[in-house]
Amino acid sequence: MTLPVPYTQAGRMMAVSTRLGPDVLLLDGLDVDEMVNGLFTIRATVKAQRDDLAAADLIGSAADFALRLKDGGMRWWNGLVTELHEGPPTSRGTRSYALTLRPKPWLLSQKSDCRIFQNTSSIDVIETLCSEHGITDLQVRIIGVPVTLDYSVQWNETDLDDMLRRMQQDGYFFYHVHAEGRHTLFVTDHPSMYAPPAEDHDPLRARLARRGPHHRLAPLLRLHARHVPRS
Repeated sequence: MTLPVPYTQAGRMMAVSTRLGPDVLLLDGLDVDEMVNGLFTIRATVKAQRDDLAAADLIGSAADFALRLKDGGMRWWNGLVTELHEGPPTSRGTRSYALTLRPKPWLLSQKSDCRIFQNTSSIDVIETLCSEHGITDLQVRIIGVPVTLDYSVQWNETDLDDMLRRMQQDGYFFYHVHAEGRHTLFVTDHPSMYAPPAEDHDPLRARLARRGPHHRLAPLLRLHARHVPRS
């Protein structure tokens, strides 16, 4: 009996990496929606080379996606797996899954509160909110001097809405920078502080064009899991 040779991502233009280990998941498709002053969303379709994959194996954990650029460098995306959809079996014993990933600040949208902050600036509150949700990859790069208020109020807002409101009031904006194994939230008040990521779309478009039309059957989803942090 001849066993099928396992798939590998070695040498591929794009790849996915998770805590499950090398080549347990194979990247089949990637859609990244990034913006300034907004939370990015990563949607990926993958194939699993094991049949015992459970939602708890991935939900709430980080994953990396890599795109090899023309100059030999890598363009990375990193995020938290917040949704997992189980699809149908595919070829050679694999199964299809759809993943949705979001940045760590998304966790702030899952908790609401009513409280008063005393003798703090917006930057102080932003750092407090991020710390409460375990976000350590935060870089504050502002030119102006933060204004300290005698008191400010969070009233029936999610932590994310509270943070965004304070940024808007003080003229701050934010963006994320991705690297292998992490993504960092940058908060700043001047356009000169923003450094857009390196892009190299031409090789990707050219290679996809050479593949020709790619038709897929709409999958029958069997599992839907969503990460909801405890309050």
